Parts: sequence; structure tokens; C-alpha cells
Amino acid sequence: EGVDPQIMAAGKQVQEKKERYIPYNILPLDEAGESQAIMNLPEIKAAVIALQNTHNLPWPSSMTQLKSGDLDLLDWLQAMFGFQKDNVANQREHLILLLANVHIRLVGEARPNVELDNGALDKVMDKLFKNYRSWCEFLGRNHSLWLPKIEQDVHQRKVLYMGLYLLIWGEAANLRFMPECLCYIFHNMALELHGMLSHNNARTTDGANIMPAYGGGSGERESFLRKVVMPIYSVIEEETQNNRNRTAQHSAWRNYDDLNEYFWSPDCFDLGWPMKADSMFFQVASQTGLSLKRSVSNLHQITRKVNFVEVRTFWHLFRSFDRMWTFLILALQVMIVLSWTSSGSPIAVFQWSVFENVLSIFITAAILRLLQVILDLFMNYRAYNSMKFTDVLRLLLKLLVAIAWVLVLPICYVDSWEEPTGFVKTIKHWLRQTGNE
Repeated sequence: EGVDPQIMAAGKQVQEKKERYIPYNILPLDEAGESQAIMNLPEIKAAVIALQNTHNLPWPSSMTQLKSGDLDLLDWLQAMFGFQKDNVANQREHLILLLANVHIRLVGEARPNVELDNGALDKVMDKLFKNYRSWCEFLGRNHSLWLPKIEQDVHQRKVLYMGLYLLIWGEAANLRFMPECLCYIFHNMALELHGMLSHNNARTTDGANIMPAYGGGSGERESFLRKVVMPIYSVIEEETQNNRNRTAQHSAWRNYDDLNEYFWSPDCFDLGWPMKADSMFFQVASQTGLSLKRSVSNLHQITRKVNFVEVRTFWHLFRSFDRMWTFLILALQVMIVLSWTSSGSPIAVFQWSVFENVLSIFITAAILRLLQVILDLFMNYRAYNSMKFTDVLRLLLKLLVAIAWVLVLPICYVDSWEEPTGFVKTIKHWLRQTGNE
């Protein structure tokens, strides 16, 4: 049977609308959306105009014929770094709304302005790059947010940096659980961006334009996803498989925090850019065929599993809530001491003989503290091969101090009794004999 002509006509109309209308979330940025009320807001217009400033950008040869007023800064970033089309569309709306929101708060509705306020750019940049700047400061590195000396290019460069960061974040997927890893990626890509736009360093020694390590302006689609995100994600996936459906010890595999901790050390720059495929960061124990003990030892240069290396034991019930248990045990001891007084009243604590008994809680607290340190040593023993010397020394010093308090407090407590009875009297007598000898 033939298809009804009305259905064919409706299908043709749908196809024509697909070519005319572009899918969007909030902002209809296609030609058909220009008449929408939201697109006529001054702050939206100012943000859109800021993104359309493609002046003096070195477009790749593959896009020279396509270059027109319809392409904006995010299209240029997509062409140079190989981001996905839909990611660019999403982050374009995201960035426009961020800038417009801050712009209208600073300028106000009473002063509609077509030009985006510079303060709005600075405020959004401060918010987006707060963690990145802290990361650079922690590692003792200069950030990559270089701005040109020409004032008219400053706005463009700021928008490019923000767009680049949002595009990286948009395709990062599970790498978003590793914020310092994203900082490392952005740091290197921002340096490439600065190199491409710097008039003094825009060409290599052979006269060719500087191009990014990934993408390179070749128009290769999804190069960022395949060459940057996927290799790191593959390491996460393989490490997750090593946990044997959550039954393996945490010392046997690296989780997000362990991998991200690698980027908290200056050693992360040994990974290079483009990233070295043979770097220890990409080595997984199952790939190397090493024994568990040896693999954990070899991975200590990559991720220091100090913060959490699980040893499964019921003692976690005490160690994880040690302050609560300490309070409950000491409170119970005080109540027992008061209950054994002649009156059994809490007011009895003001009697000196009863108060001396209550002071024994400091000895109990010292013993509980010693137990905590012993549990720390036991529960972290799998991480000794990967811990810094200072961390191991800190644990040993905590043990020595805890032992010292356990020895000193009982001696001082017994010696303070003028008329001891029972077991305290025996200990004090033994101490005096030891001192006389």
C-alpha cells in the first residue's frame, strides 16, 4: 500500500524544520529563535555578542571556507581541540547564562548595556578557576591564565579560557570525580591556547602554526574524548574491575581518590603533554602481572594510599567513632564511682576522696588513646610501603607518646594519694620500695 500523501507531507515538514530549528535547552540560538523574548534580554544579547568576537583567531584550514559570522568562540575551540558538537551546544548555553546572570546583577536593569561588563567576566572567572588557582599555588606552579597586553583582546581571551574549562568539564564524564585531574588537563590545554594566540610564539621554528597536542585543528571529531578522557577512564575502569565486585581489599586497587591524589603532587607533570602512554599512572596491576604486594609497592609513586587503606575488622566500630566511645566509657566510669559512694548522689563528687577516684578517668582516657594508636598502626599496615617516611614517623611518635602517658599518669595518680587503700596502696608501696633501691 502507498503512504498517505498527508503523512508524506507532514514528514517533509518535519525534515524542513529539523534543518531550520536547532535543539536547545533554554536559549534558542538558531535564526528561528531570534524572535523569542528571552533572546531579546539585554544581558543575553551582551553575552552572545561576547561569544561572537572571533577577531584575529587563527582558524584551521579545514574551516576557512566555513568561517562566518555564525561561528563563535566555542566553535573555534571545538575546531582546535576536537570537542563534541552537542557538548559545545550545551556549554554555549551554560556560559551565556552564567555571564548574563552576573552581568545583570552588576549592571542592573535600569542600565541596559549591549557590551558585556568586564566585572562580570572577572567574577565568573574567579568562581570557575578558584580550585585551579589553589591547585597551582599548592604545587608551586604559575597558572596558565595568561592575558594579552592589548586591551581589546582581553575580553576574548577570558571568554576562551572559561569556554575551554566548561568544554573540558562537559566531556569529562566520571573524571569529574577527579577535580585535580581536570586542573592538570586544563593547565596544559590553556598553555596551548595561549601559545596559539600569542603573536610572538604563534609559529614553530619551521614556520608552521602552533597546534594543540590533541585535535590539532585537523577537524577530527571527538579527539578530546578519545585521546584524553578515554585513556584515563580506562584506567579507572580496569582498577574498578580489580575490586572483584567490592570484595577485594582497598589496598588491592585504586579508586577515584587514589588516582586523583596523583595530581596533588608535582610528580604529575612527569605524565607530560601529550600524556605518555608508558607512564606509571596508566599501569594497572592486572596488566603488569605483578603480585599484589609488589604491585602496590610499585604504585606508591603514583598514588599514596594513606588516607584510606581498609583492613576489615569489627574494631572499625570503635576507631571510626572513637570520640563517642571514649565519652561513653568515661561517663560510665564517673557514674560507677559516684554510685559506690555512701550517699550515691552526684553532689558527692565535691568530696575530696570521691574526687580523687573520679580523677582516674584520665588514666582510662590515656589507655583508650593508646588503643586508638594501636588500631591506627594495625589498620594502616598495608600502606606502609606507599607512605612517606614522615607519615610513618608520625604514627610511631603517637605510639610513644601514648605509651608514655599510660605509664606516667598512673604513677602520678598513685603518688598523689595520701592515705591509699586496697590496690592503690599496694602499688604505692611497691613504688616506694623501687625508689629506695
